[in-house]
Amino acid sequence: VSSEGPEYETIWAFTGSIDSTDKEATIAADRLCDELGLDTISTGNCIGFAYELYEKGIITKADTDGLELTYGNHASMIALVKKIARREGFGNILAEGSVRAAAQIGKGAGNYAMQVKGLEIPAYEPRGTKAMGFNYATASIGASHCFGYARQDIFGTIIPRPSDRFVEVENADLVIYNQDSVAYRETGIVCTFAANWDWVAPLFGKMLVAARGISQFADNDYLMKVGQRIINMERLFNIREGFGRQHDTLPRRMLTEPLHTNGSPGEGQVVRHQAEFLDRYYEMRGWTKEGIPTSQKLKELGLGYVKQ
Repeated sequence: VSSEGPEYETIWAFTGSIDSTDKEATIAADRLCDELGLDTISTGNCIGFAYELYEKGIITKADTDGLELTYGNHASMIALVKKIARREGFGNILAEGSVRAAAQIGKGAGNYAMQVKGLEIPAYEPRGTKAMGFNYATASIGASHCFGYARQDIFGTIIPRPSDRFVEVENADLVIYNQDSVAYRETGIVCTFAANWDWVAPLFGKMLVAARGISQFADNDYLMKVGQRIINMERLFNIREGFGRQHDTLPRRMLTEPLHTNGSPGEGQVVRHQAEFLDRYYEMRGWTKEGIPTSQKLKELGLGYVKQ
């Protein structure tokens, strides 16, 4: 099998989730996903979900078309990638994503679905980088690391200020900053990771001015307001579709099961103050306690015409 090489999320998705150390299997799974049109994060996460259900005895070989989903068995992982893409047998269940699969399987399977708003969690551990975790919880699309990438926690970036990656409520401002800044940068199709080197703030607005001739785009405060407008519009869309505060949550395990890191930083961490974080986050966003943008906030952003 040849490949340009899986990127790091793919490497995680097809190794750690099933406890496989086989490099060739990881490359093969990556290549298959590319060829078959599957997202590697959700695919690997759903397969890891199935392996844990198998370990817990919630599903058996009778459910998996005879596949042994024992940790380390990379051959079954490759078989499941193909089955998911072709919607064959057990693959047809996993193809619906972990939330719908759990509902169909029953027996408490939902407790093992690592997702937010139906989107599977990527490689960043919410208990070890809590600004990223709370980004997952509050993001319009669910558990996406690209929605509001917590570069302060991941890379030690000190913009807009230094952070402690285990702090919770106190980092609500960073989660908001990250989400708003990513939102406006995406209007120019800027990669989340390119922005980590902080070339965007001084240059992005200047490039917009050069391209559009609108001097207002040179003001970074104005661009951050554009980001706020985007986030608030997305929030209103989600509310119209039935989402609310109850959906701004991490999986229960993140709130109850301690993280184990063999003694390195993060050992014993859980997310302890999710409710308090949401209160602070909503307050700073100008939303109600239920996470609904207020009329005052919408008028401030020039969105007074939008129906709530």
